[in-house]
Amino acid sequence: MPTVRVYRIFEATISDSSLARTMITNSESLSHQELCALALEDARNGGKGRANAILALPLKRISDVYLAMPPKERNAPILFEKNRLDETIPAIFERITVPKYQRL
Repeated sequence: MPTVRVYRIFEATISDSSLARTMITNSESLSHQELCALALEDARNGGKGRANAILALPLKRISDVYLAMPPKERNAPILFEKNRLDETIPAIFERITVPKYQRL
């Protein structure tokens, strides 16, 4: 069945330099794989199997990586700076064509 997904990128200005440093430090300290391991550990300890962190990545570099790939390869997850990016990520960039998604 056809599905519709809406994705957006929101830009925010963090004016508190201390908060900005904390956010970047948090983002750099945990990879996708490490968050998955923390979520599994949480579930094993009776929790809901969740782990949270900030992921702050350079949009221009992500865009450049996808633009360098053949379109068919954009249909699968990729590793970017130790983070697994889902195959839906390139769909949020206007300049990047992803064969399995149609822009409306």
